[in-house]
Amino acid sequence: MKFILALVMGVFVTQLAQAQSPLKYLEIGGYVGSMNYKGDVSSTGNFNALLKEVRAQGGIHIKYHFGPIFSMGAEAGVGQIYGHDYNHGNVDRGFEISSVLFQVNAISEINFRKFGKYYQKTTNTPYIRLGVGALSYSPSFPENTAVASNVEIYPNSYFGVNYSFGFGWKWRVGMNSSLGVDLTYHFTNVDNLDGFEIVDDIPGNDRYFGLRLVYGYMIFKK
Repeated sequence: MKFILALVMGVFVTQLAQAQSPLKYLEIGGYVGSMNYKGDVSSTGNFNALLKEVRAQGGIHIKYHFGPIFSMGAEAGVGQIYGHDYNHGNVDRGFEISSVLFQVNAISEINFRKFGKYYQKTTNTPYIRLGVGALSYSPSFPENTAVASNVEIYPNSYFGVNYSFGFGWKWRVGMNSSLGVDLTYHFTNVDNLDGFEIVDDIPGNDRYFGLRLVYGYMIFKK
């Protein structure tokens, strides 16, 4: 992760040095996709459980491309996570959780190939993305669920921070349009994303991730 951050900063400084470059452009767009979480309920890597617990997410973004390689911007999105102990072999406890997530993140993106106004022959490129931002979540924990004395329930709305890393591939589908697919993984600073916390357990913050279909409209300078 330190290497990735250093790479981002290096590319950023290089692009700033080319501040008057005509290669700069603005991009607006949005995304839809899936969302799953990793926490005290969804603790196994079972693929069938992953499919059963997948939920939807969607959002919008705006990015400023400093050149054909590097961009920075912001995105806002909403999604849902779900988990059930039955899907992970924990039948005796039987917890079922659900939570709605809203996030606003600052993002940066690095293309592996030059992509933009003057690179129309580059029809596709892989890319990596980094993000950090605010997270709001509203867990739903069934009231009739029996809990042990060391389990603390969090039934309201809360705030946190998320850090994300993703890898994707995008294709040019028009002079000004691109369509991409990426897998983005989010780390958080909270352990009650699922609506509860085991008090005497070894601390481990919750995470969430998803596969996204991303559309971008590139606004070039004349």
